[in-house]
Amino acid sequence: MKPDSAGTVVGRVAEVRRYPVKSVQGEQLARALVGPNGIDGDRRYAIVDPATGRVASAKDPRKWADLLGLRAELRAGVLVVTAPGGAEYRSDRDHFDSALSDLLRRPVVLRDAPPAAAAIELQWPDVPGLPGGGSESVEVLPPGGFFDLAPLHLLTTATLDRLRTLAPECAFDPRRFRPNLVIETVPALTGFVETEWVGKQVLIGNVPVAVTAPCSRCVMTTLAQPGLSADRDVLRAVAARAGAVVGVYGSAERTGPVAVGDAVRLLG
Repeated sequence: MKPDSAGTVVGRVAEVRRYPVKSVQGEQLARALVGPNGIDGDRRYAIVDPATGRVASAKDPRKWADLLGLRAELRAGVLVVTAPGGAEYRSDRDHFDSALSDLLRRPVVLRDAPPAAAAIELQWPDVPGLPGGGSESVEVLPPGGFFDLAPLHLLTTATLDRLRTLAPECAFDPRRFRPNLVIETVPALTGFVETEWVGKQVLIGNVPVAVTAPCSRCVMTTLAQPGLSADRDVLRAVAARAGAVVGVYGSAERTGPVAVGDAVRLLG
């Protein structure tokens, strides 16, 4: 690690990922504007079950596993959802709610603002070491958005490499963990390094980010998505080897650009 006047260099930004619709596949970007509300356009929308008023989340795969088969992107501010067969649906042209209802095989509506006391339903697999294993729960989202806990999710290559070493039979693809920023760590850093950043700040490019909490994992890590098959052993390995935690949450303290290749520095 290399100390300098702006902290200690711990890596660089390897990937920038945005998910315009909650629980739907997103897009990789070369650069993005990042602020206190996360990456611009991230989780701008969510799909809502009009029967319950709850936000659709693949954390309850019995209802919503098909969300991960869709891909969402923003094109000049227009939401475009691509179906598994390649058909595209645009929010400015198509009967969007009807199209989404057909794709998900149940009535849904798209929302760009959360309902009061927005909540998701969760199914917890019966996995040793997983808190709440074998149960179901309802989780209220933080007010004002569609984020689970915080606007940014950071994941390091050191953590992915450690998991691959501990459980080589599993495919620890970063897409299973839905990070906003994948940080390629310097060679000197190994293991679950970002958990040591909780309560500290990292400077990503010129944007200071407060690292607020470890990211507990759930059934979504096990689900099939384009290019990845279902694998329950991923969550079993994470629970047994990493305390069911992979990556960290954070919040940017001011607005600025972040790009692939930007240095990441640990402050303090």
